[in-house]
Amino acid sequence: DGEWHHIAVVLNDGTDELQVFVDGAFVLSFVKEIVIDSDDKFSLGQEYDDESAPSDFYDGKLDDVQVYNYALTLAEISGLVQGGGAENPVPNDGCVGFEGIQFSWIGGAAVTGYEVYLGSSKSEVANATKSSPEYKGATQESNSSNIFDTIKFFSQYFWRVDTVTATGTVAGKVWSFSTGDYKGVITRQVWTGISGNYISYLTGDSDYPERPDFCEEISSFEGPTNWDEKYGTRIHGFLVPGVSGSYTFWISGDDYSELWLSSDEFPSHVSKICEVPGWSSSRQWDKFTQQRSVTVGLVAGKHYYIKALHKEGGGGDNIAVAWQGPGMSQQVIDGSYLMPYFAGYIWTPQFNSDPIVKSDAIEGYGYSGSLAGEAEPTVGTTVTYSRSTGGIWLDVAADGTLSGVPGDMDTGVNHFTIRATDEVGAWSDAALDITVHNTFTGELGLFDLAGFASGWLASGCVDVPACGGADLTGDSAVDIDDVAVFADMWLVDYDYRLLVSYWPFDDDGSDLVGDNDAVLVNGAHVTTTAGEFKIGTGALTFDGIDDYATANGLCANVAGKDITIAMWVKAGTSSVYEFFAAFNTPSGDNRLMFGHSGSSSILSVHDGYWRHSDAVFFDETWHHAAFVLSDSTDEVFVYVDGEFVYSYATATSIAAGDVFSLGQEYDAGLTTSDFFDGQLDDVRVYNKVLSEAEIQSLGQL
Repeated sequence: DGEWHHIAVVLNDGTDELQVFVDGAFVLSFVKEIVIDSDDKFSLGQEYDDESAPSDFYDGKLDDVQVYNYALTLAEISGLVQGGGAENPVPNDGCVGFEGIQFSWIGGAAVTGYEVYLGSSKSEVANATKSSPEYKGATQESNSSNIFDTIKFFSQYFWRVDTVTATGTVAGKVWSFSTGDYKGVITRQVWTGISGNYISYLTGDSDYPERPDFCEEISSFEGPTNWDEKYGTRIHGFLVPGVSGSYTFWISGDDYSELWLSSDEFPSHVSKICEVPGWSSSRQWDKFTQQRSVTVGLVAGKHYYIKALHKEGGGGDNIAVAWQGPGMSQQVIDGSYLMPYFAGYIWTPQFNSDPIVKSDAIEGYGYSGSLAGEAEPTVGTTVTYSRSTGGIWLDVAADGTLSGVPGDMDTGVNHFTIRATDEVGAWSDAALDITVHNTFTGELGLFDLAGFASGWLASGCVDVPACGGADLTGDSAVDIDDVAVFADMWLVDYDYRLLVSYWPFDDDGSDLVGDNDAVLVNGAHVTTTAGEFKIGTGALTFDGIDDYATANGLCANVAGKDITIAMWVKAGTSSVYEFFAAFNTPSGDNRLMFGHSGSSSILSVHDGYWRHSDAVFFDETWHHAAFVLSDSTDEVFVYVDGEFVYSYATATSIAAGDVFSLGQEYDAGLTTSDFFDGQLDDVRVYNKVLSEAEIQSLGQL
């Protein structure tokens, strides 16, 4: 009829049914066994006669011819009539171990743009709209390099590309893929049309670093040779050593080239480790002494940001980076140790839910549970668990086992922070709330007595806690056996949870319990370097010259009360006065100070007089120290590594106006002095005399 029509023919090999659609509407079907052989011929505009001669020629036009290897549905054919949806995705549907950043597809003939969706749930991606979090934006190109907000290793993703046409939007299929560890390639970017040989000509260009003219992923840390003139290169991504140990790096390049390495995955922490101050031949590692780095310590499985900058002026050009390490001779860094650059990699362990949901607990009863499987590592195969904040009644073992006996002061909702740490020290936190149901144990005296009496002689209790909290033996009844337990617990003091201040020093000087954040002065800082902290992910570091920390608000909270101050300490050998913690009067006089007397490696206390122990302490080894001031009995007790060391009588008592510092002590007039050279970790202050068993439990955290 001289009009354009859309024709679709569907051959279903499984049912031998052939269906015909015209302009998106079903018009005909019949059953016939039709088998396409591999040696058959396919042509447009004619058909072959019995002697394979062309015949029956077509007079007309064809457009947008597509062939699929599956039976399309009516809805899919209707989409083709509108102009066609996105096809042939990269990564392909069902891809396993995808390790790219760039996504692409083939678009329809009448496309004006695309809308891209990505998520971890197939149903949520299928039903997503432009207001959904799965919507990643619109593009007019049949590719998208910004589809990822973040990338989680070894995870399944679903994505969809809707095709926008002049007559409407064609919903795309939901494709799936799973990621791998992303090792195998590194990103190479090029800026063209830049004269000069120096790196500054590249980094000073207005298009650097956001708008490269060319980008690709290469399978080793080496660019092409004699590629072009007047251009600059950045090869960057992440280095993942396979073995822990000491490594040396080399760079070769024509013209000027530099190699930068970070201490971790953050590009902001890079430093230049070697360079080519001119030009060298390809893989010529020894033309300049500057081409070789100093020895660098690297941890297996840890991710280090790395980049090479290269500037070509004219003539020959090349760029390559080599390394040498444990059991490995000098060689260009292979792609198996490299990852392409992407700012959204998820490096830390990932919790499956936040907050974590666990069963309730009952006061006075043993609690048990497990965190196993709550978090997955992104590096290695295992995570270890610990409790970062929350009541100390709950013990969190490294394998995630939960145990402990909550007391009367723990009733209600208990808030904990659980930390999962992977094999290279990366960590994530998640919240855990456990509700502790009250029982009438006798700890609160007459209040508990009234509650216990209300449940007297109850039996067959099925409530939680049993018998309204009066069942203390777990037999669902309240009888004489419960009276015995009640009597044993009568007015027992379980105030060991009187934690006043807690500084874990994992990130900064925050007090996670009170409002006494530590103020870090003159360069005192939290180090997160592996091996430099005892617990968690960091420790407070002092240089022994002039840095220290203060938390003066603490004194008002502990004034005139029993005190326990406990912490991990790593102190170097010393022959001078050093104090790692000190209470001083407002005028700077000595109140109570802990440190080194200058004469030996033992731990000493000073409260106006030197009190020396025989415990070796200043030996560059982590030790747990606890100091107990019993204001009621005027005694000080000293513990090292959970063991009682000595005690002495004292008239010392902390006053509300006193000052508290870490890493030094004050002289008269509040002049800082006797600075500490070492690290402190997990500093805790209690308004209570902790028992030796309680102190030992802190030393086992």
